[in-house]
Amino acid sequence: MAGICMISFTDRGKITAEKLKEGLLGAGHTVKAETFADIRMSLRKYTEQHFYEKDAMIFVGAAGIAVRAIAPWVRSKETDPAVLCVDEAGRFVIPLLSGHLGGANDLAMLAAEILGAVPVITTATDLRQAFAVDVFAKKNQLTILNLKTAKGISAAILRGERVGLFSELTILGDMPPELSPEEPQQYNIVIADGTGERGKALLRKAEETWTWRLQYGTGESEACNEETAGKTTRGEAAQEEATQEEGSAEDSLLVLAARRAVLGLGCRRGASNRQVREAAETALREAKVSFLELSGIATIDRKRDEPALVDLAARWRLPLLTYSAEELENVSGTYSNSDFVRQTVGIGNVCERAAVLALTEQFSGELPEEAKGFDDRSLILRKKADDGVTAAVAAVPQ
Repeated sequence: MAGICMISFTDRGKITAEKLKEGLLGAGHTVKAETFADIRMSLRKYTEQHFYEKDAMIFVGAAGIAVRAIAPWVRSKETDPAVLCVDEAGRFVIPLLSGHLGGANDLAMLAAEILGAVPVITTATDLRQAFAVDVFAKKNQLTILNLKTAKGISAAILRGERVGLFSELTILGDMPPELSPEEPQQYNIVIADGTGERGKALLRKAEETWTWRLQYGTGESEACNEETAGKTTRGEAAQEEATQEEGSAEDSLLVLAARRAVLGLGCRRGASNRQVREAAETALREAKVSFLELSGIATIDRKRDEPALVDLAARWRLPLLTYSAEELENVSGTYSNSDFVRQTVGIGNVCERAAVLALTEQFSGELPEEAKGFDDRSLILRKKADDGVTAAVAAVPQ
């Protein structure tokens, strides 16, 4: 995971930040905590550097400081990180951005527990304990393909209306009372596994929308300066086109795509962002999988800080899952082997084994009781080498 960055502004805030950092580390998060006095740059520059690189940002200070800092970079709930504000005394924790998809509400609840603080949750579905489609999608490894309709569904549920549900996949756990399985309503949700022609067409359309948004979200600072001056930027035009793309879908039908594949990657040290991204895109094309169907990117633990891998995971808003050579060696199945790779990292193959192991971790509940995990039969694309990058794709069998 890209982890959490935290910044405080006063001596008292620093004490609160250190307490929160210790608790978050204990909960398994990766956390970097800094003070404003130590960062040696403007808050605007600090926020720009971290906004799309981290899973979450926590500001320990006044809410106004946090709002002004993130304002130039806020783009879409699909890509924005979780943003929290904690007062310097640690009395209140407020999720400001990406409460559901970004996980800010859950992180706020955890932070409040660590600090003994009050979590200030403001999302309407949470306050009413109602079904939230973005929470449902995240919990069930689903991608929302038409976010505009998701907003309409949330509004309908808050009005007390029921929503139809049609799924090609088995829904685990209790059915939310707001949903009517196999009963058409004014608003309806379709969960597709992406194997049909209609599902693939929707994924292609969604990929185009995401590509525009990602370009906007990671644009150069000059574009943001133009924006603040009231000018139309390349990014604004991109966002407008993406919004038009969303609007072309049926306004009352929400399509959720299953994230049931893992991309395994290996690369030489210092590989560029472009090399890794192009190799990944080529592998996915050959596997006939959209990056919107990925539940994660997997590699060996020695590569957890490899800049190009971290960049790709952040760009696609996916977890970077890493494993030791010993863990990879124990994955069942037959895999390609490289003596050079074994001498370098201690295992003869990274991408195939990492993809299968990550798939096992994430979808073990779908395995037969006697099975210990997925094996090489789950690979829909075996090792492919491209310009110093190796890639493989594993998916839950249909």
